[in-house]
Amino acid sequence: WILGNEYAYFDLWDYTASPHLYVGYDTNYSLVSFRSFLTNRYSNSIATLNSNWQTNYASFADVVMPRFYPTNRHCPAYHDLIQWRKQSVGDFVAIGAVAAHNADTNHLISYSMVGGIYNGFDANNTCEDTKTIVARCAAAGAPLDFWAINNYPWTSEGSELRSAQFGITRHQDQSGLPVLVTETGYSSTDDLFTETPYRQAPALASSVWEPLLAGAIGVHIFTWNDRVHPNLSAREQGFGIVQNSRLPKGSVYWNIRETFRRMEQIDVNSLLGGTTNPAADVQFLWT
Repeated sequence: WILGNEYAYFDLWDYTASPHLYVGYDTNYSLVSFRSFLTNRYSNSIATLNSNWQTNYASFADVVMPRFYPTNRHCPAYHDLIQWRKQSVGDFVAIGAVAAHNADTNHLISYSMVGGIYNGFDANNTCEDTKTIVARCAAAGAPLDFWAINNYPWTSEGSELRSAQFGITRHQDQSGLPVLVTETGYSSTDDLFTETPYRQAPALASSVWEPLLAGAIGVHIFTWNDRVHPNLSAREQGFGIVQNSRLPKGSVYWNIRETFRRMEQIDVNSLLGGTTNPAADVQFLWT
């Protein structure tokens, strides 16, 4: 059971628009939960909150939820908001974990997050937190069996995300669990990331091998048939290994098929099963 896929607070999309659509600011549920979180966090002392936030609220019932990430990165109120969001995601997943565990004790349970990192902008914090989600599920009596991430490499120079293996070791450490790559893939139609039909075929095969060699317990490629639709971004239209007609998409289809056949021929499960990561003996910067 994958209990959730990219449950995240996405206040990311077109943040210059007016009015901006914020997620989780409703007064009936979110604000009440946020104020309760703050009450516990500050041991029911509004004076302590005011001292940290540099505010003068009379009580926790008066606290206003911050809406904008500070341009100077300093806003204790917003930093507390991020922590509340992390916990709320963890609690939400834990509800699903308990339900799945009670209904079906014969299958493993996991959660799938939006990649090793969403992007490099501090304001774009999805608030999916590996440690928090794992801890909240365990505290609820339904611990996760493995962790999962959706890793999409970027071809842009200078990006940390140029490999499908990004984040695997990090999330092994943070979760204390094996890590599965639930989604990875490339598009053939995204000019922004210089992704082309020529590049998709060899890159897709590499993105299957890379996570396994980095210690992932498995890899799924993300694919649908190519879709020519005016309301889809260029990147979304060319993710398929088959054409819009569902016929094989040239070398992309045949190359990925050959990749999986090669894995079957060498019995990759027996080669990688039970392996462990080597102890770190050196650190270096890989650009």
